[in-house]
Amino acid sequence: MKVKIATIYNDICKIKMSVNWDDETKLITYCNLQTGEEWDSDETADTLQEAIEDTYLRYRYGWDLALEEIEY
Repeated sequence: MKVKIATIYNDICKIKMSVNWDDETKLITYCNLQTGEEWDSDETADTLQEAIEDTYLRYRYGWDLALEEIEY
């Protein structure tokens, strides 16, 4: 099951994306919220908490980061 963990936006790139984690494949995936295009960058996390921490560390600077309130 894919879980949306965050929304990120970059003013310079003018791109807004959702960041998702799949509990079966362990992949962290992205979805361009304007076009619907989905992709991954071969990033993985064994747990939801690790996926959230990885996303925070990766996008805390230079991006408008909004973590989701997750009931998992």
